[in-house]
Amino acid sequence: ALRDPDTATWRGEFRRDEPLARHSSWRCGGPAERWFEPVDRAELEAFLASDARDPLLFLGLGSNVLIRDGGVRGTVVSTARLAGLEWLDDTRLYAEAGVPCARIARQCIRWG
Repeated sequence: ALRDPDTATWRGEFRRDEPLARHSSWRCGGPAERWFEPVDRAELEAFLASDARDPLLFLGLGSNVLIRDGGVRGTVVSTARLAGLEWLDDTRLYAEAGVPCARIARQCIRWG
């Protein structure tokens, strides 16, 4: 059954009018109408399957992005906690959206 993302209980953070300056390396930007930061991929999948009708904007670690002072309509989905990193085989790596590129590079060096 679909659930309303505003009234559902999430393990991650779900807030209204979240100042995006808190989530940007430039420390600028108005509020997100709604802010969701899932704790893991399963929660993100559940959120995306919910009865969300709003526009979605995905935000990574907040670097290399400028956010308008007027804020963002809809829901901003933060991928910051999605930090899984796994070596799959000789030629493939699995990295979730919240893994910084520098961490991927360092780990690849360790894995050879």
